[in-house]
Amino acid sequence: MYKYFAFISILLLLSCSQSSNKDAFLNNYPYLPKNQNSVLDQRIGPVIQAYQELIKGLNSKDTFYIHQSANQMVQLTDSIQSIKMVLDSNIQKIWSDGLSNLNAELQGLQITSSENNFEETKMLIHMCGLQLLNLLGQIGYKGHTVYIFNSENRSAEDGYIWLSLQKSTRDPFHPDNRLAISAQAVLQEAK
Repeated sequence: MYKYFAFISILLLLSCSQSSNKDAFLNNYPYLPKNQNSVLDQRIGPVIQAYQELIKGLNSKDTFYIHQSANQMVQLTDSIQSIKMVLDSNIQKIWSDGLSNLNAELQGLQITSSENNFEETKMLIHMCGLQLLNLLGQIGYKGHTVYIFNSENRSAEDGYIWLSLQKSTRDPFHPDNRLAISAQAVLQEAK
């Protein structure tokens, strides 16, 4: 009887930890609708589109395309950050810090993609996605529904994260897998 009870306890413990990992991930990137600003939604739109080009390059394993897309995103984030806007000082700081963090990851991606280190390139695109996800959540982005995807990565516990404006897509981190997968979460539903 004791063995049966122990087995059931272990199964319950494992099932609880799996759901809490997903909840913990979403809690790390909260969506703050109170910070929503239509001007910021318009300004970040081109960055989201440029990020999709990074994903496109990753999906085709084209490091040159990734490098070019990263270059364009660095220039884009620099120019967007330099535009003066009338915002609440707290929102302005969130905006500036978020763009700076994304820009720093993109600069690392520029260096790595030019060295043709594909594994490191994948990790940096993952990090760019996390920075963009954080920024979008912090500014309460409402321009489009942003879908959050996650795929396995042997070297990272949480796997690779990427964003899309489509509800289902192919895994760009494993481009040989041609099956479409569905999003695990929606940014605008994160709490």
